[in-house]
Amino acid sequence: MPDYNNIAWIYDFLTKLVFGSKQDKANKVFLGEIPLEARVLVVGGGTGKIIEYLNNLGRNLEVDYVESSSKMLVLSKKRTNQSLKLNFHQLSILNYTGKDYDVIITNFFFDQFPQQLGQEIANHLSPKLKRNGFIIFSDFIEVKNLWDSFISKAAIVFLRLTANLQINCLPDYGEQFRNANLKQVNVSKTSGNIIASILIPI
Repeated sequence: MPDYNNIAWIYDFLTKLVFGSKQDKANKVFLGEIPLEARVLVVGGGTGKIIEYLNNLGRNLEVDYVESSSKMLVLSKKRTNQSLKLNFHQLSILNYTGKDYDVIITNFFFDQFPQQLGQEIANHLSPKLKRNGFIIFSDFIEVKNLWDSFISKAAIVFLRLTANLQINCLPDYGEQFRNANLKQVNVSKTSGNIIASILIPI
């Protein structure tokens, strides 16, 4: 599993430097779909920007926040929050047993894992949704544009060196989701190499 403890303190600066506001834009695009008073699972929340985005919705959400990095979790707990009921959990998502969620958020999470491990995670998350629940997904995709492709590959190399990332290329999300009985809907290409979508059970 990746370990972001060594770069947690500089992670937001690096992503802003390399990707500008592209990731923030993708992370926000479907948050308006979250129902009032929903139960939400945030998977791999990183430094916790998503906490502030959810707080700004003003919807009295109950949020379980799962993050494996202890230093990322420390940063997340410092985020401004007035309207959320937050429960923090430091562990791998594969060891998390919570269920019955209206919404699961996996922003820039699946890109970290080799195909088979990502498949295992998708299989683990799908049954955690309520009958009419959905997953909000955003992540990097493979593109033919030389600059975006170079940036993606450079980011992978950097994270292999600093965070024990175990991939050489991005996984096939579509295959992972299909095998986990999830369907991508409302796909939005928010920038050249980033997409956001909603996943619903099938």
